[in-house]
Amino acid sequence: MRAPDAPLTGRAKHAAPRPPRRRPRGFLGWTLDAFDYFLVVMTLTAIAREYHQSDAAIAASLTLTLAFRPVAPSSSDCSADRTAAGSRS
Repeated sequence: MRAPDAPLTGRAKHAAPRPPRRRPRGFLGWTLDAFDYFLVVMTLTAIAREYHQSDAAIAASLTLTLAFRPVAPSSSDCSADRTAAGSRS
């Protein structure tokens, strides 16, 4: 390990920092999530038949699931903030 004030040598001197690859990973995650939802919608009747429910009941559950998706991350963020704030003291 080099000292903080030591000059850079070799490859490290010329190496540029690698940019994070967040966009491709985010797009891939979004695409797979959309594909998963698409499959559920396309097989809605088969799912309703398997669980002995009407198509409308399954569609309503899908609608509620999509409506409440922002709630989970919000509540997780709030609890993480409380937990982190308590550990700093």
